Amino acid sequence: MIGKLRSLVLCLLTLSVLALMYTQILPIIQERLSPAPVITGHTSMNTVPAVRATARIQNNLILTVKRASGETETIVKKGDPWTANLAKLILNMLLGGHYGGTKQPFTYTDGSTGTIFDTELLVYWNGATYGNPSFAIGIGNGTAPFSVNDYALANEVMLSDVPADYVSFNDNGTCYNINVTQSFTVSSDINVTEVGLFIKVDSDPGNSNTQKYLLLARDVLDSPITLYANDTISIQYVLYFPYGSQPFTKQFYGLLLNYFFCLRSLGTPISFKCTDGTSTSRNDFANDYKTGTYSSGDVATEHLYTWLGNGSSISWSFDNYTLLSKIGESPSDTPFSLTYNSTHAILSVTITYSFTSPTTITEVGFVIKDIDIDSTIDHNRKSVLILYFVLDNPVYVESGGTFKFKCEIVLPLAG
Repeated sequence: MIGKLRSLVLCLLTLSVLALMYTQILPIIQERLSPAPVITGHTSMNTVPAVRATARIQNNLILTVKRASGETETIVKKGDPWTANLAKLILNMLLGGHYGGTKQPFTYTDGSTGTIFDTELLVYWNGATYGNPSFAIGIGNGTAPFSVNDYALANEVMLSDVPADYVSFNDNGTCYNINVTQSFTVSSDINVTEVGLFIKVDSDPGNSNTQKYLLLARDVLDSPITLYANDTISIQYVLYFPYGSQPFTKQFYGLLLNYFFCLRSLGTPISFKCTDGTSTSRNDFANDYKTGTYSSGDVATEHLYTWLGNGSSISWSFDNYTLLSKIGESPSDTPFSLTYNSTHAILSVTITYSFTSPTTITEVGFVIKDIDIDSTIDHNRKSVLILYFVLDNPVYVESGGTFKFKCEIVLPLAG
């Protein structure tokens, strides 16, 4: 009898524990394991699931060796790795980092650092022009493994500026393509083990010109290439920039390619539109000059702001240059931040807005304000939409409610 009572008590206790787990503990576990719900209204916080987009920039390498005897051989490598310098350029100069307080220094080949370079086109008294970045290619015989933190070749042997005639640009309607080629003829025997793609820039954002080289890509060859006296090696970088997917607009690629990939110095810049419909192909990053002198009032300060809109019956387009129906913008700049590892970089930002009246949101844009599209020492400030999102579903925010939006841009570097 006592045994039966003991079994009954244990059974009741077990049922009580199970009831407790079902009514109290299980919901807590489910809440922690389940993804955050998509909230569409009637709450104090309206959250759009994090939006992640990948900026794919493919870098292929073609090496052609021409022997003094006339024989030739060709080596092709796909997926040449980028350095973190590229991610830092995008952060600092396109996504608000330099002026918004999230900047990260990139490193020039001489070991010095910067967070912005000067693209103001200057014509000096002797006719020399500076301002537009240009390409350079280098070869070396260092054997250190590639690292995204590389800022120079491990052991540079030759570095040469690439003439504009050796750079070509093409747009096939879905992808921009840039080919950069340089040749080196050696006077003595060397083993080529590494090659690099550089841009030459004015590193001084003030009132002087200091040309420096910035390493964008470095490749350590699988096997050394032995060059003998009078042999020639041709280095060709074939760069692909697929476009046409949300959120990257034509303005994003225009600024990226015109400056970081030297289309302005080539003479074939991408033309795009400012938010007021004005067409341009330039922005004077950093400082302007006035009658040969510099003053703090002439500093170009490109800040990244967020715009919200409630346009109806809208669809995303690569050519979008403004919101269909803007209803507001962030009260202060909203710069991205950067984290990276050995294979990729992530540029991210989270924006939060409070509303005093009911609002419906259907579109979100990131806008660089106050870029200077004037090609002289004067100023012509405009705004440019570089990232544009059309939300999958409208988000309704009640009076006193809050809207939250997180964006992540993935930039593959290596691997």
